[in-house]
Formats: sequence, C-alpha cells, structure tokens
Amino acid sequence: MAPVLSRSLATAPLTSFPLNNINNNRRVLNLRNTFVPLNGLRKGFSCSGLKWKLEKRGSRVGVRCEAGVAEKEAPDTPGEKFEYQAEVSRLLDLIVHSLYSHKEVFLRELVSNASDALDKLRFLSVTEPSLLGDAGELEIRIKPDPDNGTITITDTGIGMTKEELIDCLGTIAQSGTSKFLKALKENQDLGADNGLIGQFGVGFYSAFLVAEKVTVSTKSPRSEKQYVWEAVADSSSYVIREETDPEKSLPRGTQITLYLRPDDKYEFSEPSKIQSLVKNYSQFVSFPIYTWQEKSRTVEVEEEEEPKEGEEAKPEDQKKKKKTITEKYWDWELANETKPIWMRNPREVEKDEYNDFYKKTFNEFLDPLSHIHFTTEGEVEFRSILYIPGMGPLNNEDVMNPKTKNIRLYVKRVFISDDFDECIEVPFVENEIHSALMEMNGDKAPGPDGFSVAFWQNAWAFAKEEIMEMFKEFHEHSTFVRSLNNTFLVLIPKKSGCAKCLCNGRQILDASLIANEVLQKMGFGNKWVGWMWSCVSSAKFSVLVNGVPAGFFPSSRGLRQGDPLSPYLFVMGMEILDVLIRRAVEGGQTKIKSLILAGFSFGLKQPRVFGGVLALHYLGLPLGVPNRASSMWDGVEERIRRRLALWKRQYISKGGRITLIKSALASMPIYQMSIFRMPKSVARRVEKIQRDFLWGGGNLGGKIHLVKWDVVCTEKRNGGLGLRRIATLNRALLGKWIWRFACERDNLWKQVISTKYGQEDYGWRAKKVSGAAGVGVWKEIMKESDWCWENLSFLVGKGSKIKFWKDRWCTDTPLSQCFNHLFVLAVHRDASIEEMWDHHSGQGDWNLIFERDFNDWELDMVGDLLRTLRGHRPSLEDDSIKWRQGRKGSFRVKEAYSLLDKSNASLFPARGIWVDRVPTKVSFFAWEATWGKVLTLDKLQIRGVQLPNCCFLCGCAEENVNHILLHCIVARALWDIIFGLLDIKWVFPETVKEALTSWRGSFVGKKRKQIWKSIPLCIFWTVWKERNRLAFRGGVVNVQRLKNSFVCNLWNWAKVYLGEEAFSLIGFLEWIAST
Repeated sequence: MAPVLSRSLATAPLTSFPLNNINNNRRVLNLRNTFVPLNGLRKGFSCSGLKWKLEKRGSRVGVRCEAGVAEKEAPDTPGEKFEYQAEVSRLLDLIVHSLYSHKEVFLRELVSNASDALDKLRFLSVTEPSLLGDAGELEIRIKPDPDNGTITITDTGIGMTKEELIDCLGTIAQSGTSKFLKALKENQDLGADNGLIGQFGVGFYSAFLVAEKVTVSTKSPRSEKQYVWEAVADSSSYVIREETDPEKSLPRGTQITLYLRPDDKYEFSEPSKIQSLVKNYSQFVSFPIYTWQEKSRTVEVEEEEEPKEGEEAKPEDQKKKKKTITEKYWDWELANETKPIWMRNPREVEKDEYNDFYKKTFNEFLDPLSHIHFTTEGEVEFRSILYIPGMGPLNNEDVMNPKTKNIRLYVKRVFISDDFDECIEVPFVENEIHSALMEMNGDKAPGPDGFSVAFWQNAWAFAKEEIMEMFKEFHEHSTFVRSLNNTFLVLIPKKSGCAKCLCNGRQILDASLIANEVLQKMGFGNKWVGWMWSCVSSAKFSVLVNGVPAGFFPSSRGLRQGDPLSPYLFVMGMEILDVLIRRAVEGGQTKIKSLILAGFSFGLKQPRVFGGVLALHYLGLPLGVPNRASSMWDGVEERIRRRLALWKRQYISKGGRITLIKSALASMPIYQMSIFRMPKSVARRVEKIQRDFLWGGGNLGGKIHLVKWDVVCTEKRNGGLGLRRIATLNRALLGKWIWRFACERDNLWKQVISTKYGQEDYGWRAKKVSGAAGVGVWKEIMKESDWCWENLSFLVGKGSKIKFWKDRWCTDTPLSQCFNHLFVLAVHRDASIEEMWDHHSGQGDWNLIFERDFNDWELDMVGDLLRTLRGHRPSLEDDSIKWRQGRKGSFRVKEAYSLLDKSNASLFPARGIWVDRVPTKVSFFAWEATWGKVLTLDKLQIRGVQLPNCCFLCGCAEENVNHILLHCIVARALWDIIFGLLDIKWVFPETVKEALTSWRGSFVGKKRKQIWKSIPLCIFWTVWKERNRLAFRGGVVNVQRLKNSFVCNLWNWAKVYLGEEAFSLIGFLEWIAST
C-alpha cells in the first residue's frame, strides 16, 4: 500500500512498503522515477503520523523518515493543572489588542527574558561558580521550523524550578486585579511597553500575540529535575509537569517553544524574518544570539555517466569525473555582531569605530560628517551618540519613510522605538518641569528680578501654578514675557592681584599647559568646545550703568552667550543650510565639489556661503584639541608654506637656503612643539618641506636630493649641515618640562599637575599617568621622563629629599647599582641621606646599618663604599638637582638634542669647509664635493642621463669631482700659483675629502692661517664656475683669465681678515709669499 502524500505530491510514484517495517529513523527509500517536487526538497511531507524528508543525491531522489512527530506528538507525561485566579480574558485581550502596537515585539520580549536569565546566572556565578557546571557557553539560540510552524528559543541561563515557574510565569495572572488592568490601560498611550523589557509576566505573555500554544521547558542548576510549563491561548489554566524524556533533557537553562497561529505561521516561522527581527530589536544584547539559517557551499561530487549503446561498462576502479555543485545546508549563524559603543567611554572609542558602527546600524556606505557622544544624567541616565549624515536621502525609502534614520531608543540594549516626532510637541507636565528645576544648581546667578534658582526650588509648592500657566501659554501660543529673555552685563573695574596670563617668573607655556589639562580633566570634547566658542564669540548685551539698563542692542551675529539652546539651534541651522545648498544644486544654480564650514550664518532669501576654519586658540596654542590629532598642526604647516611663497620668485643659493631653514622654517614649529608632541606624519611633512626647499628652492620639488636627509641633519663636525630632526628636537623640548618640574617649587602649573596626577620621590617628579586620566598633554610629556632622569643628578644639601641608595648624588650611577651586594644587605633601602647621617658622633659620620655582619671577602666592598662617600656630607642648604650633560648644571635643549641624536661620529674635515667669512654657498659646494655628491658627468650617467663623459676643462679624462677639482691640468694651474708663492711641494691626495683633511697650514701665522684655510675653497669655487660656464654656454677655457679670477676672489675674501690694512693686489700676493 503506497502512502498518501500531502502538499501536491500524491502524483509522485513511490515504492510500496509496509508501515511496520519503518523502525529506523535514518531509513532512506528510493523513488521509482526521477522527479523534482513542486515545493522543493526542503519542505518534505507528512504521512501516517510520521515526518518525511526528500533528499536529492545526484540524479536520484530519496525519501527519509525521521523519528518524531509531524502533526501529532506522542502523549506527554500527565502534569499538574493550575487555574488562573485573575481576569485572564481581559488581560490577554489587553496584551493582544492594546498593550503592544506590533506583533513582532514578542521576539524582543522573549530574547530580553533570556538575556536577563543569562545575566542573573553570570552574577550569581561570581560567588557560586558551581552554577555554571559543564552546560557550555552563555548564549541564546533561536530555531524556526516552517514545516511545523514553531519557533524554539533556547538559553543557557539560570533556569527555573517548579516554584519559580509558578511565581515568574504566573506573576501577571496572580496579580491581575482590576487595579492593575486599569493602570495599564491608562498608561498604554504613554508607551507602557518601555518598562516591560526583561520582565517575566507581561513580557512573556506577548508570545500569545502570535502563538496559540506555548511550552516552557526549564532546568535550574540548583535542581536535578526539569519541568515543562504549558498553556494554550484563551484558556483559563496552565499545566506544569516533570520532563521524563531523556532526549529532551537540558543541561541548564530554558527552552520556549511557540506553536504559531495559522495566520502568523508563514510570516514568523521564516528564518530570514527571525534574523531580521533579531537585528532590529536585539542586535546589542550582551550575549551571542544564534539563529538557524539556510546556507550554501560549493562541493565536488562524482558525475555519473550512463554507458552508451554498444559500450562496455567502465570498471569501478577507473577514476570518475567530478563536477562542482552548490549544496544547501542548515547551520547556526551569529545574528548580533555589532557592539553598543554608546555604552563605552568616548575617550576610548576611535573615529573608525564610530564610522563602522554608523554604517552597520543605518546601512550607509559613506562616513558621517560628524558625531557627538554624550551622557545626560538625571533621574534617568541617557547615553547617546548623535550622527550628522554624510549626505542627504537618495532613495524613495528614505524620503517616504524618514524614520529609517530617526532617533532610536534602546533600554537595557533592547530596541524600543524610533517614533518620537509627536513626543516633541506634547504638553509640559509638572513632573518634568519640577525635575529639571531641582537638577539645576541653586547657586546660579539670579535673574533680573534678583531671585536665584535656590529660591524657586524652595518656593515650588507656592509658585508652581503660575509657572505651569506660563509653560501652558508658551506651548499654545509660543510666547512668554519678554523680560525673561533679557541679558545684562555689569562692568567691574580691575582690582589689584587680578589673574594674568603672563606674570613674573611664569612662562607663557605654563598657561597653555594648565588650560589644556583643565579641559581634559573636565571631560570637555571637541564638539563641546566648538559650541562654547560659538556662544562666547557671538554675544548680545545690555550694559548696566549704576544698576540701570542703558538700552538694549543686538549682537552682530550668532547666538546669545550662554544660551542652552545654542548647540541645538546650531544643528538646525546646518540642516537649513543643507536644504538651501541642495536646492541650488538641483536647480542648476551652482556646482559644489567640496564644502567645509565653521561659524556660519545663513539667510533664506539670498544665501551666501563663506568657507573657513574656526579654531580655538589660547596664547597662540590650540586649546582643547586632542594632542595627537594631526589637524592641530595645520596652522604650523600653513605658516611655513606662506613664508615659502614669499621666497618662491627669488633666486636663493643653497647657502642662503640653509640660513633660512635654520632661522625661519625650523623655528616656526618650536613654540608649539615645546608643549605638544608632534605626530610622526606631521614631522615627516615638515621635514619634506625643508628638504624640498633645500634642494629645489621655492619650487618644492622636481630637484635631485644629492645627500641623504639623515646626513644633512647631522652636526657639522660629523659631516652634516647642522639641521635638526623634528622628532628628536620635539623630545628635547618636552624633556625640559621634566627638568622644570624637579627644579621649580611653587609655580601654579606644577601645583595643577601635582594635584591632578600626584607626585613622588619627595616631589622631584610626577607620578606615571595611565588610564582615562592620562590622555592629556602631560601624559605625552611624561614619556620623556626616563632619559631625562638618567642624565640628572642631585646636589646634596640637607639630604632630606634624596634617597641614599637609589638616587644619583655621589657617583654617575645610584649606589644601589654600584654596590648591589651591599644594597641587598642594607636594612633601610629607601632611607634618605639625612636619615643615613649620624649628627651625634662629633662632626658627624655615616650610619650604615646592615642585616648581618660582613664576611672577610665583603670587607673590600665596604671599604670601597666608604672611600666613595669620603668628602660627601649633608649641609644646611636645600637639596637641588643638576643637569649632568651641561657645564653649568642647567638643562639646555641644545645639549639634550645632542644627547638624543643617534648619529655616528665620523672623521670629517668640517673646519676646512665651514671657514669664517667665506660665503656660505662656497662652503656648501665644498661640503657637497667632500661627500662626492656634485652632479658631474659620471653622476649624471648613473642617474640615467645619456651624455659622453669627458672633462669640460681639459678634455683628456673622464669627469668626476676629484678630477676637476684636484687632478685636472686646468685646476693644477691654480694650485701651482699658491705652491709657487710659498715655495712648497705637495703630493695631491686622491679625493677632495683627503685634500681638505690634510690642508692644515701649521707653518703659517695666525692671521695668514685664515687665508690659508680659504685657499682650497676658493680654488674649488673658481674651477666649478668655469666648468659650468663651459658646460652651459660653451667656449674655450682661458687659463690666464681663470688665474686672475681666482686671485681676485681670494683677495676680496682676505680684505675681511686684513681689516684696516689696505693692500693692493700685488701687495697681497707679496704678503702671502712672505710667510
């Protein structure tokens, strides 16, 4: 007898089989003919009370019988029946028709209940770890079954006992008095479901919105028994029974099964619908939520080939062809990957995290223009993130349904609503006005009537009726008494001792450090600083003269100072401006590629936009800006580029460029670098500007950089140009604060830092900063404390603030390191010098106490220690500190930079290159020649320039820097002039570097020695100029003219050394020859 098929499959021929043979739940029966059923392979069918599945394997379709219940279930163990005691019909009617506005919230409520159960287990397991057991991770799993029209929600939470089932699931039923129903009915219009999140009872009963039957199977870790709660919609009773089926046993937690109503079965049993509801309502729940989803994967299968007529069957061991197919399968998928970043501290959230959260939550592909992350505290605490979209609506969904980008309210990380448009205009109620008044500071300045906030707080019971009438009038007519919005100013004459930014003994950087630390400590962010600046910079005044207003005058622009509506009106202004700009673009009136605004005003009739940047500065330094932000250095880069623009059209030699870089470009960032750490990206950009200017002039690019920048930034004596690396200089400047903190005593800035972060080591240094308190300017400064303290030592006075063993005071290293063995034996390892000095023994002596007597081999170490201490003793002066790297003992940035500079010292003829009163451009050329970096023909060929390599001067050899300056016959003619005048013989070195190193002139006098040093430089410069003239203008070399040019150049340079002695050219040559 063939089984009867449901769902239009009755026409499919099947193999006949007796039902009594079906005793294996994995049995697979093959169909006689190949076919694909209309409803797909996934749906299956039911037959004779059994559940069947269709499976396709290659070209064959099979039928599989699964053990279980299709449309009828095996009878359960009889349970205990409980009758509802409350007005159940009215309660369920209210839940289904009034309490919830949408059916889909049932899943939100049940997931919230599961999350609360997991939270409770996690809380209890802190003191009772055994509750966790071996039941797996804390998680929630939701499995819809479209075939049977069920939804199963399983959590591994705390679970319930039989008594807790009655108490929790029967709470509403047992307390369902008329009073409760009446109160619930009265508050349903005010969004009553907000308070129902996570509460068993009303939240649980929302399951009956879509289910006609609900079963709850639960097991508590405190009980060995598992119980099942079962109820049917519109019933006056429910059943609780003990679960005896081992296959349905739970290790811990709760499993809720909803048997959906016929009209809701196909909508809410679809896995995609469940996934969508979880992402909409519960994506920020603390625990992972997994849903049962259909997935696909690519697999390789053997391709079955039917033998053709006349062909023999292929042997089985022969390799069969394979093909790739897409296989459908079912598995668990995580549905709540996004984390609620609004719960975190704004200082700990990066900009990329804000942008990613915005894109995932609102399905956007562009980053937002800006965001505001803030917390509002009161009777209810709100944590909020406000995003300004990167662009306006682009599709009909955003235009027709603007709530897709509306404010979203979450309670306990569960989505509640995004429909708040009507809430903005609801009438004021007494409780919210009274709450706002009580949250205000009673010491606020009084209004024009002289009454302070404290007065209105105390007089609320007396004045509330009139206040409510005022708010009612404002709500209905948008007007109030004009005097309430007046602003008065009182001019107060200055008094002696008033606060100043610049005081005697206080540096200008102190005030900037204090201001930035105060802003960081109070938690004011960038957006808040921008709002405050907008309010302060656009004020509206009425001046009180002798207590009487002297007329009112409006502010020239902006909002009133201190107006609490300023930030909201500012955002509204941005929205209006956005609409105006879009209308202009859509009408073809203008075309905008990019737009950056700050501090703007707008008009509805004739809008005009002025671009610019408004930053908040204090004493020339950024205030309240994140110290790691690259944007705070934009002003420095702009000033450097503006200065370069003035030099662009002027020809400046390389020697002049070196002077300008040192005097102008390199000094511009120093003021800001003295307190802020420059980001590495900014330092690279600034150094690139300097590098491009050095080698390319005002063009800033396109020129060959002949020498590595690391070499350029080396000290002159080591072969560099003496420029400074920005990052190293920045560290040296910040290190000065460590020195100042140790040296200065009662300065205001030190008091602020000490109060905020604390101090240690008798007040010599501030404590290390970390965590939320360590994100300000001072944290970056403290990163330089280690190398600074390694180069500081103490000058002993009274010795009360210097540690005997751990501080540097009598040697270059602490005694604890020099005599480590004795330090381990010392009793008082943290004692000060004063405590280790015995004043009672005559003239005083060291009182060293150790834990035991010394062995013979340890006496030598004690003797060395006493010899080290000889000559050191406390005095009546105060202890002080000194900088060990300087001659005078005071910190100098130059010495600190040399200490931090890691460039290697090398043998370099710096004294033969950088000669006093020789033009800098000549010395710069000699420096290039010494490094062999002059662009001669051999260097040009290496760089890919196709030119024949032949010396422009002699035409007899290949050109390189050593040849044209030393070994060329034309250059030798100039060298012979000097050697002939002095009657000396000289063996020419191989390179320019060797020539300048050996050009000492020890046999000439002091005055002639300056001339002697400049002779090679003059020869180099004269020969190089002649070579360039021949290379670019052509012609023939004239050796006699070249000699005259060399002698005249040398004579002109020598006039500076000779002073008032007026020699003629002939006399000058005779003066040199008379050495």
